[in-house]
Amino acid sequence: MGSGYSGTATRPVPYLRGTFPFGCAREMRADPLGLLLRARADLGDLVKMHLGPYPIYMLFRPEHVEHVLQKNPANYLKDGYEHLEPMVGHGLISSEGELWRRQRRLIQPAFHKKRLDGMARTMTDATEATLDRWRERLRAGDDVLDANAEMSRLTLEIVGRALFGSALGGEASRGEEALSLVFRLGFDRAGRFLQIPFGVPTPKNLRYRRGIRDMDEIVRSMLEARRDAGPSNGEDPMGGDLLDMLLAAHETGNGEGISEKQLRDEVLTIMGAGYETTARTLCWTFYLLDRHPEAARGLRDELGHILGGRTPTVEDLPRLPYTRMVLQESMRLFPPVWGLSRRLKETDRVDGARIPRGNRVIISAYVTHRHPDLWPEPERFDPERFRDATLMDRPPRDMPRYAYFPFSGGPRGCVGVNFAAMEAALVLATVAQSFTLSVAPGHHIKPEPSFTLRPSNGLPVKLHEIA
Repeated sequence: MGSGYSGTATRPVPYLRGTFPFGCAREMRADPLGLLLRARADLGDLVKMHLGPYPIYMLFRPEHVEHVLQKNPANYLKDGYEHLEPMVGHGLISSEGELWRRQRRLIQPAFHKKRLDGMARTMTDATEATLDRWRERLRAGDDVLDANAEMSRLTLEIVGRALFGSALGGEASRGEEALSLVFRLGFDRAGRFLQIPFGVPTPKNLRYRRGIRDMDEIVRSMLEARRDAGPSNGEDPMGGDLLDMLLAAHETGNGEGISEKQLRDEVLTIMGAGYETTARTLCWTFYLLDRHPEAARGLRDELGHILGGRTPTVEDLPRLPYTRMVLQESMRLFPPVWGLSRRLKETDRVDGARIPRGNRVIISAYVTHRHPDLWPEPERFDPERFRDATLMDRPPRDMPRYAYFPFSGGPRGCVGVNFAAMEAALVLATVAQSFTLSVAPGHHIKPEPSFTLRPSNGLPVKLHEIA
């Protein structure tokens, strides 16, 4: 689809003033969520600001989001991912154009429903192993843990087993630490318009390089093990897991294959994106359930009635609507992908306003999910809002499509959305039948926007095993 700009008169865009010469850059670095919420509340649904010399347009209505993600996506190029390039290279999440289309065609079959159904047992087995480890801690008298770190370790282990056939074990903690470090430092760079090149050996750059080396070693070990063992599904690599598909594409001789570097980039991209968003969703869900005991009781009642203490299966998920609703409301308040930046390829018109080529726009699920015209009492946690929803990534039926977009949307929407939705529901159902997690007294929880929305300083919780 081409540019939406017709050259006719346009309406003025309200301007959020900052301080010369930085514009709103300092506030954006200190409190991006507060800045975006203030911009919408004070100036409306389409606002312009400057971050240093760069003009930025903030778009908050569902119609704006739909225009960027669904109606004219080719004109809105991904922005900010260059700060992750040393880690993920030109993997699916950061590539554009024909390269991205080839990657998407290659990876999409790994997330077909039949394949996903076969991954459910892997997800619950890994969760049960985590719960066994928690029980050992309780027996040793240690009842406090960091739920954020635990969910990160678990979801990375699930991604490793389900998509790459690799039980990471102790490497899951090492990998999570490395990926978390790179994501944090990458986001820190994205917020600066004056940047020190990666090649300069500053303390931050050295930590960044160390994280990349750790992940390179983990991926190299995975690839060597699979090459030694052969395809996970015998002689049919395309019937195996995602790693089989990637290796088969690498080894093809018809000119359509991917290089060793691209193979590495895709594995790291899927590992990073695949664990991070689900871990954040689960972490915030446990936090909200602790703060809202009535919702926690509703969840336990549903699980007790449907499952009766047994491990959930993929066939159980349609019979667990409240479990889905809890997760959806959690992602409304704390969407793991809290904001997206795009750069215009050509001048466009959005809601009557002209946005010149080369400029950047920000859309924010965190803000749109709190829009008072869409969500009554937007700060209140109420899973019942999603009673009429049918899919984890969609709003209730009577609302605009992009009133709720925790997994982005349009052609560039998350390729693993169904994997993540199934994983989150199975993990939550498994954990909530065995444990309650109470936030440690005195610990102040504040959302920290990085490439995903994480709790600053982790989420220390006290474990209580359900008899």
